Amino acid sequence: MTRLVMTVTYVKKEGKILLGKKLIRHGKGYWNGFGGHVKTNETINDAAIRELWEETKDKNRNGIVPLAIYKCGIILAVHEHKNEKLELHYFMVTEFKGEAHETNEMIPKWFDTNNIPFKQMWQSDKFLIPFFLKEKKRTGYIYYDEEKNIIKKKIKTVRILPVSIKI
Repeated sequence: MTRLVMTVTYVKKEGKILLGKKLIRHGKGYWNGFGGHVKTNETINDAAIRELWEETKDKNRNGIVPLAIYKCGIILAVHEHKNEKLELHYFMVTEFKGEAHETNEMIPKWFDTNNIPFKQMWQSDKFLIPFFLKEKKRTGYIYYDEEKNIIKKKIKTVRILPVSIKI
C-alpha cells in the first residue's frame, strides 16, 4: 500500500478560519485547509509553510507567510480501494503576514468559526477542526470508501502528538 506524507494547514484570526476550495486533484470541489506533499529533504513543518504560501499566492502577489504556527494533529487516512494511506500532519496558523489570493489550485475564503461548511468538506473535518480551533491535538486513523464516506475511524485527543501514525 502506498503511503504519502502530507500537510494540511489552517489559518485563523478573530473568530474566522481560512479555507480553500480545491479546484484540482484530490479533494476537488471540497473546502480544505492548504497543503500537499512533503518533498524529499524537506521537514514536515517546512512543507506546511511552503504549501500554504504556494496555495495562497498568485503570479503577481505573495501569499500567506506564517509568523506563528503549531502542529495540531496527525491522522492516517486510508483509502483501501486506491491502495493508499495518507499520513496527514495538521497545522494551525495564528499569526501571519500577507493575504490569500485565488490560484489555479484553490479559491480562498474566510468563514466564521461558527459557520464552517462541513457539508462541503471531508467528513473527517467535523471531528478535527472544532478541536484544532480550541488548541486541542488530535490523532488517529480514518478509513474511507470509494465515495469518500467514513467506514471506520478512531480519533482521540492527546497532549503530545506522535511523530507518525502506525497501523
